[in-house]
Amino acid sequence: MVMCALSQTKGQPWVSLDSIAKRHHLPLPFLQQIARDLKRAGLLNSKEGMHGGYALTRKPNDIALSEVLEAMSGKLKLTQCTTNVACPIESHCLTRAPWQRLHQFVHQMFTSITLDQLQERRL
Repeated sequence: MVMCALSQTKGQPWVSLDSIAKRHHLPLPFLQQIARDLKRAGLLNSKEGMHGGYALTRKPNDIALSEVLEAMSGKLKLTQCTTNVACPIESHCLTRAPWQRLHQFVHQMFTSITLDQLQERRL
């Protein structure tokens, strides 16, 4: 929500989380935690003071949805089977390959969707 709200700000360089919270009826502490994670991941800049707030570090068409999700939740993984961790039943497991294919599909989908596509509902 924070990233989409910031991608809508035409001509407004800095937007306060308070204004986003009020506009979208979301609790400010919730948005503050999200903004910290997004800033730590290099997706947001912040500026303190009277005319401060938050801004995207790149244009919305240069930010993939996968980057936003990973900034907030870590690397995307559907199950332990989609990681490179050794599995004791890997040699005879019938579900590992389908899980890995599904993971690749989901990851590619989220990587192919940018903030501007999400904003304009061009999916």
